[in-house]
Parts: sequence; structure tokens; C-alpha cells
Amino acid sequence: MSTENSTIMAENIQRYMNIKGVSAQDICNELNIAPTTFSDWRNGRTYPRISKIEILAKYFGCTKADLVEPKEKIDAMRQEVSDEARLLNDEDLTILRKYRQLNAIGKTKLIERLDELNVLGYVKKNQ
Repeated sequence: MSTENSTIMAENIQRYMNIKGVSAQDICNELNIAPTTFSDWRNGRTYPRISKIEILAKYFGCTKADLVEPKEKIDAMRQEVSDEARLLNDEDLTILRKYRQLNAIGKTKLIERLDELNVLGYVKKNQ
């Protein structure tokens, strides 16, 4: 992992610690992480494994991307999604709500079916 990635991760860990108002010791105790390991992550000396990133994201109430991507990139992606959300109509929102109720397998199957419909030509002409 590059030094830049470790630095980004370290900055994001510190930011979420500040947001949540917790100390390194609090996190280590609650998540059963060795203080030296957490210190290395927090200071950008090492990079956590994906399983630990998932644990940290759950603890902080954020996504894995929130921890591993630069804050500016995450903010830009959220703005783009927000802009797109303004274009949704009631039918779009109903579909989105139903999609969110599906489990992972159901979501995968729905996306596969949507791809099939696109191939079959069930798309708007202006797209």
C-alpha cells in the first residue's frame, strides 16, 4: 500500500475519532485492537487489512470508502449523487425503495435483469 493511501486513511481515522469524540484507547478497547497497531494506522505508518477497515467503518458509522478515500473525493461523489437524486420522480423513488429492501442476491438478480432489458431494447430512445 502506498504512503499516500496510509496518510489518507490516517487522516480519515482521526477525523472520525473527532466526530465521534473517542480516544484511541476507547477504540482499541471496544474493537480489541492492539494499541500499537492502531497507532500505526492512525499515524499512517501501516494500512489496515480490509477486515479491519470494515470493523472501523461499522464502529464509526460510515462506509469503507469514507475511510480509504480522500474526503474531497467522497464529498464530490456525495454531491453528484445528491444532484442526481433531485431528478428522481415518484416512480423512481418507489423503485429505489423496493431495491433497498432486497438482500444482496436479490439486488444482483435485479441488476442482471435490468441489463437483459437493456439488451432487449427496453430503453428510452433519448438515452
